Amino acid sequence: MEFKPNEVPDMVEGETRKVTLNLSGAVGPNTISEFTATSDHLTTSLTATNGPSASFFLTANKVGTHYVLVACELSSGETVRGYIRAKVTGEPCKGHKDDYE
Repeated sequence: MEFKPNEVPDMVEGETRKVTLNLSGAVGPNTISEFTATSDHLTTSLTATNGPSASFFLTANKVGTHYVLVACELSSGETVRGYIRAKVTGEPCKGHKDDYE
């Protein structure tokens, strides 16, 4: 399944952000019985559900473009999966003037 929007606003390395997804279109009349968010290069934690919404914290550990796999198990027994893209940039460079102060 493709989530829309399917990306998190750009993050800076080391930043932690709460991501909330409204899954009402995918869930329908079902409830979310289990929710997970995983990534190979980013840290996800503290997943929670509330009605048709699910949320988790995402920490930007590595510069680059990464994907988070989101999976919801529904009360009907179905599993809904999709990817969310997260672009992580490094801290802005300081000017060379700062090096000499």
